[in-house]
Amino acid sequence: MQALAPITLVRHGATDAAAGMCIGQLDIPLSASGRIAVIETGKRWAAQLPQRIFCSDLQRAFETATLLIGNKNIEPMTDSRLREIDLGAWQGRQWDDIHSSEPEQMARWGEDWLSYAPPGGETATQLYSRVADWYEDLLSSGTTPTLIVAHAGSLAALACRLHKRSPQHLFDYRIEHCAPLQLI
Repeated sequence: MQALAPITLVRHGATDAAAGMCIGQLDIPLSASGRIAVIETGKRWAAQLPQRIFCSDLQRAFETATLLIGNKNIEPMTDSRLREIDLGAWQGRQWDDIHSSEPEQMARWGEDWLSYAPPGGETATQLYSRVADWYEDLLSSGTTPTLIVAHAGSLAALACRLHKRSPQHLFDYRIEHCAPLQLI
């Protein structure tokens, strides 16, 4: 199978999450400033929106996709495999609190994030595998140029897959809120 081209990745807009909060798969909405940024991104969109738009099923990604589409007659297709990494029991907590209350687990995760998961969460390798599985299904469908709206982690995993790189390269991709990134 051949890779699809082009694929544009967009990370959801900024959220209402408190600064320093571990978010992961918490289903939180966009902030007012996040909505404004997404609308402005949509207004500046250089290319015509593709007819196939996929997004994570979490509200911040779905809302971003919907705002980007605007009044065009396109329905984003959601898929839970495009969700952010599952950070388990750490989600909703402050990172500083996690560091101070669970220093051994944080140290282990920092040393082996590819194969060690937060309590009740998933590893970076598991994230990569579920996103790669989604992409293989997309290839099998013969879909034309596509827009994917998701999260920093899942989009970095997809970028690794598109570039045929292993999950250890996830941090090579810096995907900012509402900053379209086109990959061929």
